[in-house]
Amino acid sequence: MANFFLTEEDKRIVQKALNALRSIRKERKASNRKHKFQSPDIYIALPPGGGIPGLTEAAGTSTDDTPGSADCTIYRIDSDGDFEIYEGLEKTVYNITHVTIPAKRGTSDNWIIVIRSKQGKWLAIDAGGDKLYPIELKTTLALFGTATVILLDDAGAQTAEEETAKDILGFYEGVAGDKGWCERLRDGQLKFVALSCEPPGDEAGT
Repeated sequence: MANFFLTEEDKRIVQKALNALRSIRKERKASNRKHKFQSPDIYIALPPGGGIPGLTEAAGTSTDDTPGSADCTIYRIDSDGDFEIYEGLEKTVYNITHVTIPAKRGTSDNWIIVIRSKQGKWLAIDAGGDKLYPIELKTTLALFGTATVILLDDAGAQTAEEETAKDILGFYEGVAGDKGWCERLRDGQLKFVALSCEPPGDEAGT
């Protein structure tokens, strides 16, 4: 068996490589400590009286937009199934949608879900709602098109200013006077969910 020996130059090269490897390991450990993130957690919050405003769009790119924000009291559900305030826990909650998250929906408090991100920021993820709006077409609606609609109350009377609604899936087309239902998207726009039919739910036999 042949014997191999390291020359002084070989030893110097190996030692240099080991020193470089140790340096890289130290830098990685320091970087991990510096950028150590918290695990994301889910909480419950109640927006303040003025709600949480939507984001402000900038004239430049979307990365220049500014999220809306408001200080919110953070809650949890206790062992009895009731809302319980986290003592002393009030956080700035950011709204990254275009619409304001209201403090109330009708006469009821608008409880929302918030997430604490890995970076420690608190984000609202409930900026919409599942309310259906009875509507009447004021203009013709083509497949995948948009139309002006009138929002109605249960008696068929107009309740708000006319709005634009969109047929996102290409399911609906109609003419002025047709009635149906819309839901509001998180960007504030209305989307058709039914047209010229009974309201969805028990009344329609579903």
